Amino acid sequence: DLSVQIEKIEDIAQCYEQMGKLDDAKDLYQQALDKKNPDYLNQIPRSYIALARIAEANLNYTTATNYLNKAISSNNQYNHNDESTYSYILNNQGVLFQKQYVFDEAIESFEQALKIRKELFGENSREYAQTSNGLGNVYHLLGDNQLALEYFQKTLLIEQSEYGAEHHSVASTLVNMANCYAELDQQSVALKYLKNAEQILDKYDLSPALLSVYSNLTISYIELSQIGDAENYLKKYYDLVRKLYGDFSLDLAKNYNLEGMLLHDEGNTEMAFHAFKRAIDIYEKLGLKESLNMASLLNNVGVANLEYHSYYEAKDYFDEALRIYETILPNDHHEIITTKMNLALVDDGKRNYQRAIEQYDEILNGFSTGKLDTINAATSLQNKAIAEQMLGLTEESILSTTRAIELLSEKLGENNSSVAGLNNNLGN
Repeated sequence: DLSVQIEKIEDIAQCYEQMGKLDDAKDLYQQALDKKNPDYLNQIPRSYIALARIAEANLNYTTATNYLNKAISSNNQYNHNDESTYSYILNNQGVLFQKQYVFDEAIESFEQALKIRKELFGENSREYAQTSNGLGNVYHLLGDNQLALEYFQKTLLIEQSEYGAEHHSVASTLVNMANCYAELDQQSVALKYLKNAEQILDKYDLSPALLSVYSNLTISYIELSQIGDAENYLKKYYDLVRKLYGDFSLDLAKNYNLEGMLLHDEGNTEMAFHAFKRAIDIYEKLGLKESLNMASLLNNVGVANLEYHSYYEAKDYFDEALRIYETILPNDHHEIITTKMNLALVDDGKRNYQRAIEQYDEILNGFSTGKLDTINAATSLQNKAIAEQMLGLTEESILSTTRAIELLSEKLGENNSSVAGLNNNLGN
């Protein structure tokens, strides 16, 4: 029976897609599409949606858009604009807009899909969960991690109910939640979610979803200064990337960025520069010079130059990272604030203390709006106090140091070594 044959082809294609074998998946989805004409025209939109997903995963956004437009046309022509199918198209449009950093359109597409899916399938359906997850991803990228967590928590509850607690979709949502907690400066919570996700995905052979787990665990352990654990997960990440995608891919560029971060943290800055250069080369070849990934990488290169006291080089990298961030993200986004903090440190290093103070004041405005976390606010105050001291502004320096002590004491406790160090500075 042809319909059974088509269904089997698409099932195999979906397996290849989940395994990261995108070319094999594309070939099979195309085969299924060809077999649907002329007897199964009503199923054609589904094929176009699948082909759009493959194109999007390959960063071919124009091709993905064309496939989704064909899905809309064929859904109108053969299915009388079936609402269920249209919700799948809208959901994929949301993902595509998000990947292109067109956030308003992404939110609009996801919200339209969510409304349709609520009416058709209910608020506890897997379809609703898929779109809720998409909205969570957008708000996470926009820096609204509390709102993102609300969507991810809803997604998680539905997925656990629909698929069970050990499903790979559950693991992916746990990773999304970990990313939010990490940006909310709750590293221990983030680590717990990542380890839970790893435990689930270890049951799947060569799962591409493990890449996100390994990369985020590497970052978490770098942040926690647990270098041995960071090295272990970086090796796992690299090995899986090579097995899945060979010697050239977006994920390999991410690997080199992580390697550079780790080498720099270990004090091997010269080797870190080589790793960062490899990542930059791949991003440029992939046409991702204006991406958030590139901006993050440039920031890391700037930090390495800053600690080398190469202030002019550091400023160039920070300026370029800031330009990309400000093109894509809201002005009060934490990535923009962090980059401005780095630029203030450049002015400190170049002894432009007045300019540094002005930048720290601008940065600290983010703390009052909730966009700057406590640790970075305290660090900014501490650095501002040093700049004020260098200009002979003793009273202002004391006030800045006192405020930094208050913030760190609230966050870390009065007996923390950082608090003690600041108290010692204040005494001096």
